Amino acid sequence: MSETKFKFYVKGVDIFRLIDLIKCIEEIKPKSLIEITDKCNASWKLLYTYLDKATKWGLIETDYGRGKEFKITIKPKFHEFVETVKQSIEILNDP
Repeated sequence: MSETKFKFYVKGVDIFRLIDLIKCIEEIKPKSLIEITDKCNASWKLLYTYLDKATKWGLIETDYGRGKEFKITIKPKFHEFVETVKQSIEILNDP
């Protein structure tokens, strides 16, 4: 989705950047937040803001390793969300 040339903000979050970030996390299966900042080209501020929103929206589940293993779980709702965004773009691009 990163080929889009525009941004779409909802509650201060660029939806396309959020999707790219979560897809990157899904791909690299990180063991720490530092790994996400390095491999997904995300600043700390963006990372915390976007992960917080994605968690509140039910797209992911986070456990930052407080006494346990660091883990970010991508929920099925995320993939439904991506599909909805794609369909919306197709509708808007239809002549």
